[in-house]
Amino acid sequence: MMQAHQQSTPFQAVDNIMMMPARFDGCSAEPMEADAHQFMMGGVQQLTLDFANTHYMSSAGLHVLLSIARSLQQVQATLAVRNLSGQPKDIFEACGFSQILVHCDDAVVKEALAA
Repeated sequence: MMQAHQQSTPFQAVDNIMMMPARFDGCSAEPMEADAHQFMMGGVQQLTLDFANTHYMSSAGLHVLLSIARSLQQVQATLAVRNLSGQPKDIFEACGFSQILVHCDDAVVKEALAA
């Protein structure tokens, strides 16, 4: 019997960057969305999601990303992603998310944080 993946710690943003879980699915999507919305209430202008550790993303994860992007857009803020690879990158490209979300590399993020 398989056990459901559970997010053991809350998502935390450091320098407006949130580290994403290894599996961004139905179990981790809701807590991540709640933490992102709480973070956004602080008046952030850009939230960057770091997918360096993420190897799987489901439709629930995509739904949450779209919801967060729309919420940020309403307050003239942006959602950016970085370190996409493997299955999550393939999903982004196939669904057209690479056209609507900003994709940053580490140099761009470091430069933005230094400003």
